[in-house]
Amino acid sequence: MDLSKGFICITNPSWCYTLSSNNMQLACIWLRRTTFKAIEQHQPIFFVEKKSRFLRGYGYFDKFEVNTTRQCWEKYEMLNGSKTFNEFLNQLNFPNEEKGWAQPIGNILIKKIKWLNKEIPIHQINVNFPKPTVTGKTINPEEVKILLSYFNA
Repeated sequence: MDLSKGFICITNPSWCYTLSSNNMQLACIWLRRTTFKAIEQHQPIFFVEKKSRFLRGYGYFDKFEVNTTRQCWEKYEMLNGSKTFNEFLNQLNFPNEEKGWAQPIGNILIKKIKWLNKEIPIHQINVNFPKPTVTGKTINPEEVKILLSYFNA
């Protein structure tokens, strides 16, 4: 694995719960945008839950794809962090449901996921992650090591 940089991604609480409660080791993070160039294959992505800002897990970036919402659901189903297609559409929160069915979205595929069994607020960890961060941000090798240490403790 390449630890030269990583990415902290803000995730939906329902996404975290659905995947962690089923101990999923593969996942698909969806983005409303159709590009993702923050990190390269085999670099870590850490999951920070929206609102609570708890560090929930991490995995390794496998690949990025662009699919319609329907294609994303048909390919990855529950790996999207939803139990049903309607729940998936609701989490995407498109303003027009009809538009949502065929809307192109970015799909970040993650493998080798590990989940934390404790609640650790990201602000208590010595990494630069400003509160206004909405989607996510890249982190340096030292910050990657700091975050990984919480999973090896």
